[in-house]
Amino acid sequence: MHKSESIQSPPKCMFAAELSIASGQNCFIHSHACTEIIWYWGCTGWLLQGDSRLPYEDGHIGIYQPGTEHGDACESGGAQVCVGVTGGGAEKLAMGIWIADQVTLETFGRFRAELDRHDDWSQERMNLLSGCVVLELKRQVALQAEDAPRVPYAVRAARRIFDTRFNEALTMAGVATELGIGPDYLRQAFVKWVGEPPIRYLIRKRLEAACDLLRLNQEPTAHIAERVGIENPYYFSRLFRNRFHLTPTQYRTRYAGEQSNGSASSRVKSQSL
Repeated sequence: MHKSESIQSPPKCMFAAELSIASGQNCFIHSHACTEIIWYWGCTGWLLQGDSRLPYEDGHIGIYQPGTEHGDACESGGAQVCVGVTGGGAEKLAMGIWIADQVTLETFGRFRAELDRHDDWSQERMNLLSGCVVLELKRQVALQAEDAPRVPYAVRAARRIFDTRFNEALTMAGVATELGIGPDYLRQAFVKWVGEPPIRYLIRKRLEAACDLLRLNQEPTAHIAERVGIENPYYFSRLFRNRFHLTPTQYRTRYAGEQSNGSASSRVKSQSL
């Protein structure tokens, strides 16, 4: 071992839980002192971090590093298996949403089964299994990162701008200028690789973010429109109604009714930090 190479600490499972999530249920903004890995099992929704909204669905894996504030907006119910781990190289995993392959899912399945076992060796098995999860994710993330260059850089960069800065006064011409390309090329390439025009993608991101805000707080709709980058509240209401067939106020009222009937349960194993 080279003198400058640090010795990697062994993996340690700090907490583990299987959560049953109801449709429309939210997990409010929080953070952890360790790496958190989430297996989304049969559910769809959005992982929230600041102004970023990362979509997830069945079989996806979410990765968050210590101190990163994040939340969750579930669209359709299912389960989430959450694992908090230190060591084993977990701190080097890239944050974000990743598509799990069969080997990774099988490893998570063994971890999930361990939640029902209770004996003197449970914690040690959880430590080892969390290390296996981290190892498979290292491999999985590396493989998916190799595929990323196939999508043109301009498309990846534009999509990242729309995903993280949708609350700004963005225009296609302005984004194209920022990336050093022409607006026509951006529109054509974006449609080819993403499947929809960039402005439609941006509007969808803004409206989806507005849905989260309508569910999470009681701010006036005009304020919410401004927060997602739409200055004209009447234009915002029209866009919202065209997409969801409800006004923002009706959406909030309907969500409140569904939320009052929602429920959640969990199986948890944990060790004090």
